[in-house]
Amino acid sequence: MKIRFYLPEGEEIHEYSLGDIDICNDDKVLSSSDNARHQMMIFISISDLSQGIESLLTNDSQKNYEFIGTDSSFQFLINRTQGKLSITSGNKKVMSTTDEELVQALWECWKDTEKYTEFISHDSSVYLDMIDAKSSFQRAFANIIQK
Repeated sequence: MKIRFYLPEGEEIHEYSLGDIDICNDDKVLSSSDNARHQMMIFISISDLSQGIESLLTNDSQKNYEFIGTDSSFQFLINRTQGKLSITSGNKKVMSTTDEELVQALWECWKDTEKYTEFISHDSSVYLDMIDAKSSFQRAFANIIQK
């Protein structure tokens, strides 16, 4: 599984930059890039996705998490049933995954997204929220990330 947030080539990068997300698993792809209205504020969206997945996977009573890209109409739902995760979009199952695959994919996404952070103000609330979300995710899943 792979998760990737990215920006259009040549765009100026700032705290509220609009970009896209791709989620790939085997031969299946869920992408916001299919529709220009689906671009989202990637720095806020990765923090939201990270916090949502952390909550879903660490709270036994939570059975699903709906991701909606910030300033976007792109969305998908992650359902957890009997220890398995499925990702649906538009009421259609797109892919299945495991907790470990999802955590590893998002952790790699965090590391990949760092290449953009040098361009945003490290004093901004967006940047500070990203640091908090990434640190919390890393603490919550240290046993998976370290493998």
